[in-house]
Amino acid sequence: MTADSNQDATFLMLETDPEKPDWGWAPPYWNAQLGNVLAVRADDQNLDVEDLRMMCSFARRKLGPMFEDALGGGHKLRTKQEVLDFITWDNMVEFSNRQAPGPAGS
Repeated sequence: MTADSNQDATFLMLETDPEKPDWGWAPPYWNAQLGNVLAVRADDQNLDVEDLRMMCSFARRKLGPMFEDALGGGHKLRTKQEVLDFITWDNMVEFSNRQAPGPAGS
């Protein structure tokens, strides 16, 4: 990825079909000189900005290393299916809650 890439968008585009040879990778055109993107929900409902921030953080900081593990380059042995099973709304919210700073003065 280049310095001017939109890494959040790239991580949201990682291939999740375990039968595809590029599983765990984003298409090449998502890896270079990608600027702003427009994110929309497939069901045409409103997409909350905070939800999108949470998805981006979860994809980069939690799922990215898990994909790397499953591809054999990480620190833990993990299967593709383990990674896919972890991709849930509840796991994303839990991860987000653990990343949030505590109250001031704590």
